[in-house]
Amino acid sequence: MFKAFNGLGVIAFSFGDAMLPEIQSTIREPVKKTMYKGIAAAYTIILLSYWQLAFLGYWAFGTGVQPFIVASLSTPKWTIVMANLFAVIQISGCFQ
Repeated sequence: MFKAFNGLGVIAFSFGDAMLPEIQSTIREPVKKTMYKGIAAAYTIILLSYWQLAFLGYWAFGTGVQPFIVASLSTPKWTIVMANLFAVIQISGCFQ
């Protein structure tokens, strides 16, 4: 059950704001009136999710976390390289 919620969270964080322009472009006129409530609700949920994650991370780890979060992990170097590679792939896919 919790793995399903974790999966939904990953999808929301990865694709939360990238889909809104696509949805907005398929709505009939007037787009501003039709989509304003949906966009406002979606960005509010995304913002609250990121703020909650930031506050809980700071509460759990404090100032002991380095600015580059992946460097704070005590893992082999290849996992950090893979994390960077996957971040570049994810960001390049969102570029429109």
